Amino acid sequence: MRFFVTMIGATLTIAIAFGVAQATGRSPDGRCWTQPGAANVGQTVEIWADGLPTRTALNVFVTDPHGTYGWPVGMQSSGTIEAVWYVPDDAGTSTIRITGPERPNNVKVYATCSMEVS
Repeated sequence: MRFFVTMIGATLTIAIAFGVAQATGRSPDGRCWTQPGAANVGQTVEIWADGLPTRTALNVFVTDPHGTYGWPVGMQSSGTIEAVWYVPDDAGTSTIRITGPERPNNVKVYATCSMEVS
């Protein structure tokens, strides 16, 4: 009987862990990148990302020497963001963050990347 109870406990633990993983709808490693990898001021840059949550509203934030700008991109059932356009207006490092809401009132960063602008 003790073995049976232990097996039920182990099965429930696995089932709960699997359910939590499914509920978050994300792979463990989000990543982002830009095309091209470096740019000139005024050049259009595409922001790409994958491995993101599939059941969470997502936002793209870019921080450059002028400040931080953000765009909502909504839920992406594929877990990817494809070709969000950004045009840098000053030389320096531009840092990109892909974020989403996290309960109760926090923001979670799912991917971060940067590029140099000259």
